[in-house]
Amino acid sequence: PPFLAIFNKKTGSNSEFKKNTLQHLDILYNFALRMTGNENEAGKLIFETFRRAIRFFNMLDEETDYKTWLFRVIKNAYEDLYGKLPDKKGLENDENLYEEIKEPDIDHLHLDKTAYKDIPKTEIVKAIASLPEDLKTVIVLSDIEDFTKEKTVDFTDSPLSVVKSRLYKARKMLFKKLYDDVKVKEIITDLEIQSFIKNLISDKLTQEPTPEHIRKKIAKWIK
Repeated sequence: PPFLAIFNKKTGSNSEFKKNTLQHLDILYNFALRMTGNENEAGKLIFETFRRAIRFFNMLDEETDYKTWLFRVIKNAYEDLYGKLPDKKGLENDENLYEEIKEPDIDHLHLDKTAYKDIPKTEIVKAIASLPEDLKTVIVLSDIEDFTKEKTVDFTDSPLSVVKSRLYKARKMLFKKLYDDVKVKEIITDLEIQSFIKNLISDKLTQEPTPEHIRKKIAKWIK
């Protein structure tokens, strides 16, 4: 493609691009897959992300955190392709909710896997993709991509209290969407719901490799 001519402006920049970006391809693909809910749209988002990354790579300096930068690129690409992520409207309600609840300490809770062993992975993916954008973004970053809350704050440009309350609400909404497939109906407290969803995602949504046709096409672009 014509935009690849940018590499001619800086000797060896294509090899630098490969070294600093391709190592993050799988995590970007999984983010795209969880946000869009299907492989075709995820591939489309990845191609657009790398098209933009190639175009602007030479503007970066050696101190750049390439993973963070690539996530900014994919965020902008997602917004352009599928509509902007929610703005600050409604942040006050989220902040008020956080004032009413304490962030649940769920790391010590480990529910029996039989509670969710029969929930199909496809149903989980579909349920996550159907969440409101503000909730979906936070749960994908926090529970799937394992972003720290501080990095999620930076990505979403939202206060920490908002990120925490949206994660809380996202897990609760996801539980309701999957409730018919839950085998242990005694899960009733908010604490148990938060733990259930965190463990469910951790066990069921392991990172998937980027499909070979996507990897080959990107490699061909930067050959």
